[in-house]
Amino acid sequence: MLCAYGKDVQYVPSRWENEWRTKMETLYREQRICEEMLTHVDWTATWMRHVNDPEAHQTGTADQDVFSYFQRQCIQASGAVVQVKEFIEPLVGHMRHPQQFCKFDALSEKIRGRSSTHMLALDPNAADIFPGRKYLFDAGTKDFNSSLAWLINRYKQVGLEFDEIFAWEAKPADAAQYWKSVSPDIAHRVHFYNAFMDADKGSQMNPLEVMRRIYQAGDFIVFKLDIDNDPLEDRIIQTIKTDPSVSAMIAEMFFEKHYNSKESDRFFGHPETTYPDAVKQLADLRASGLRIHYWH
Repeated sequence: MLCAYGKDVQYVPSRWENEWRTKMETLYREQRICEEMLTHVDWTATWMRHVNDPEAHQTGTADQDVFSYFQRQCIQASGAVVQVKEFIEPLVGHMRHPQQFCKFDALSEKIRGRSSTHMLALDPNAADIFPGRKYLFDAGTKDFNSSLAWLINRYKQVGLEFDEIFAWEAKPADAAQYWKSVSPDIAHRVHFYNAFMDADKGSQMNPLEVMRRIYQAGDFIVFKLDIDNDPLEDRIIQTIKTDPSVSAMIAEMFFEKHYNSKESDRFFGHPETTYPDAVKQLADLRASGLRIHYWH
């Protein structure tokens, strides 16, 4: 099945996300983001149940009051044209797992530290949609057993294994220790750059430039961006927003945008970006056809 990606995709926010966006400026100004989330315990519980239910991904259905979705036009092997909905978690609250910043006594799941369990996985049919090679790009990986291992396992659960993995980490690493943590069956596929990533055109340290050099139509590329460097991240995001040839290469993306708010300041400090700005940035990227999640 061949499906449209990029500008030919329609992003449809859920009822919850639409309502949230109409009042997020007020909630931010009055410092009531968590208080508002606590008025939606039922929808939050639905969200958590669905992302933790493997059968939900097989049915391809979700509560459209809660979940947003991408609608793509796909051509089946028979030549028939069908509309496919790919559901994704809503951009509400702090866009991450709701219990990381906001306490929900009514929910059974307990969260300590960071969690990635709020993100709705790509439908298993994605393995059929992308007949080419599979690539993972992780900018800001720390060590192999952090985000890289999580992403590799996440996609393996839906039938996708990466042919090559590209990882950047600026903090000096002990090479022997790093490679000791990498499983022998995957080590030959890993390209680890223990150096500063950049956003310069033509640079081998720019993940987007590496993508340009290797990408062919039908390839599956996952890109995670979290380097704790706002100006550099902004340059990467700007390229994705303004160059359709770049955004069309990325099948799924994960991004942590630092912003200021009552709950996040102890983690992010006081960046210039406001909470509504951060929500709008991810919403705009989704509207352009990019399946992007807020990374934790």
